[in-house]
Amino acid sequence: MHHIDFLNDDLVDLPKTRAGDYVAFMDDLFRRYIRHVQAVDQRTPLGVMIATRFGTIQVACDALMRSLKAVLSGDRPTAYNELDVALTGLGPHFDAMCPKGDMANLVNPIYRFRTSGDKPFLRKD
Repeated sequence: MHHIDFLNDDLVDLPKTRAGDYVAFMDDLFRRYIRHVQAVDQRTPLGVMIATRFGTIQVACDALMRSLKAVLSGDRPTAYNELDVALTGLGPHFDAMCPKGDMANLVNPIYRFRTSGDKPFLRKD
């Protein structure tokens, strides 16, 4: 499949809506997405770029599914650890899309957050 067809497919369009079981929906979505990535023609520069990210995509999809299943079974520590695996692997891609520092001048923020290490923040903070 040509990379333009890959990018124009409804499978890569967000947001998604579902009917029925959420876990089954996400599992099916990730499986179809993986097959979609594998079908990209690797004879174009963008096709090669998509295909070379397959390992990262597979790891992220698998970790997100394990996280989802863990949170639904009540195993929050495992859910957080698996989410960390997924987000850590995708971190360089997030860094490339998001500038460092305060983004308030670029977007209309709905939520505010900050990282703190081990120091807890009070509500007033």
